[in-house]
Amino acid sequence: MRTSTHRFYSDGLRIDGTFYLPDDRAEPRRQLPLLVVCSGFTGLCKIHPERFARWFTRQGYACFGFDYRGFGNSEGVRFRVLLEEQVRDIRNAVTFASTSQYIDSENVFLAGWAMGGGLVLDAARELPELTAIAAINGLFDGVSFQLSHRGPEGLVEFREKIRAERLRRTLTGIAEYVDPFEIYPLDQVTRNYVTASLESVEGYDDTVCSFELAESLLRWSVLPAAAELRLPLFLAHGDRNELHLAEQADDLEARYGGPVEALTLTGAGHTEWMHDGNPVFGQLCEQLHSWLKTVTN
Repeated sequence: MRTSTHRFYSDGLRIDGTFYLPDDRAEPRRQLPLLVVCSGFTGLCKIHPERFARWFTRQGYACFGFDYRGFGNSEGVRFRVLLEEQVRDIRNAVTFASTSQYIDSENVFLAGWAMGGGLVLDAARELPELTAIAAINGLFDGVSFQLSHRGPEGLVEFREKIRAERLRRTLTGIAEYVDPFEIYPLDQVTRNYVTASLESVEGYDDTVCSFELAESLLRWSVLPAAAELRLPLFLAHGDRNELHLAEQADDLEARYGGPVEALTLTGAGHTEWMHDGNPVFGQLCEQLHSWLKTVTN
């Protein structure tokens, strides 16, 4: 796999991106189908987007990944996650990458992992250049997510804390920074994966996050707009995912306005299987690749 680093702009901020290209292109001038892969919460391009690129470049795809604003070497307020801003970063990444000399502009695919799985659906509403989208273990509704982890009473307390923090920000102009998983609770299996597999990655930092994420999560849902989307959708979800419950994926599938290819990852949780060579990851990539061939122009 060959890499080529690039920078593009999103809301005037310089964003770091990387093209991943096959090593052995038989036709150097041939334009390639493009798969843009988007990270989940606190993710970096060098983690899961690069993992997918290692697999898909071997199948003849050009892949593109990037670091959201405020992460990696991208510009922006450090460690502030606002979902609506990340949606704009995704749109700008697709617009930039799809016009590259490497790319067959008739075959542009967008995939999102975890939180990114919902964000790509939101972004796709204003990306006419897309051919199809994929959402993998996605988060599709912020209130449902918080309810599943906090319960009704806990959600009331969480909303009260959000209001108190919003008031403090109006008086001081300074955002509070907290442990990100205080806002975005992890199940234990996912927590173990983050500790063992992500925290050792150079540049990965999950020590703090702006509390502004809490409000952004609660006001965000892609479910109401799902019926408007017509693009072919590949929807994969682990049946033992205790972080993003499978019920959200089922709800999205029932509402979606276009054709859906649904894959249940049997026995899989949220992320413990995200390793090169893991059979579940291999199954996912094989199934996604087979489906992409059916929707390729």
